[in-house]
Amino acid sequence: MYDLFFNKLKYFLNNDVKVTEIFSAKNFCYVELNNHTLGLSLNFSNLNVMNNNVNSIESVYYNYPVEIKIALLNAISNYILNNLNYELKFPKFYCDPIDLFYFKNKKVLLFGYFKTYVEKLLPLTEALKVIELNPNIILPEHKHLFVEYNSFRNIFSNFNFFIITGSSLVTLKYFEIVETIKNKGIKILVGPTAGILPNLLFDTGIDAIGASQILDTKNIKLYIKDGYCFADLHKKGLVKKITYKKIGET
Repeated sequence: MYDLFFNKLKYFLNNDVKVTEIFSAKNFCYVELNNHTLGLSLNFSNLNVMNNNVNSIESVYYNYPVEIKIALLNAISNYILNNLNYELKFPKFYCDPIDLFYFKNKKVLLFGYFKTYVEKLLPLTEALKVIELNPNIILPEHKHLFVEYNSFRNIFSNFNFFIITGSSLVTLKYFEIVETIKNKGIKILVGPTAGILPNLLFDTGIDAIGASQILDTKNIKLYIKDGYCFADLHKKGLVKKITYKKIGET
């Protein structure tokens, strides 16, 4: 499913780029390249993977589960963004993506429960619903917002703003979602898993991407191994929020 992304990313690499470590923990998986570039992914299926042997990017991509594939794509993307003279299609902002949009009179459909977003958007929006594969993670006070994933095609036309969490990349729902809503409203992709090269994601119809920039590779690996969540990593100054946004979209 992600072969198109992988093949386009490989174009920027030479044969010297290898994978040196693969690790899965409570909340995240990570892949590290031999240039100390790191890529993250949510550990959605509770993988238990640890590999410190040097591997080619091809062997990792084609032989590991989807969480590791996404972490690898994010690691390669980070390498390209940080080390190569790569031209972005749209500007970069150091903030949360929802801080760049107006939500008055917006009807928002959120794919993937994100507690902080729900709390922030509820008083601002005209309507808010949450599509979630695992309703058990939704807090009781937000249960009334829940809509089953298989029902979203019946209601999406009633909404004009779509927030897709990066977990959709791991659950393999991302392309199904963006294809269904491609001609409807503003679409943003958010979360630490959404680190794939921005231009590739924009080509799928996304209007803004809220990802994260890793500031301390050595220490973030230690905290991930200890089971820290993204909010903890952000508070400790190990990552910062970064947004890529199409000009004019509000």
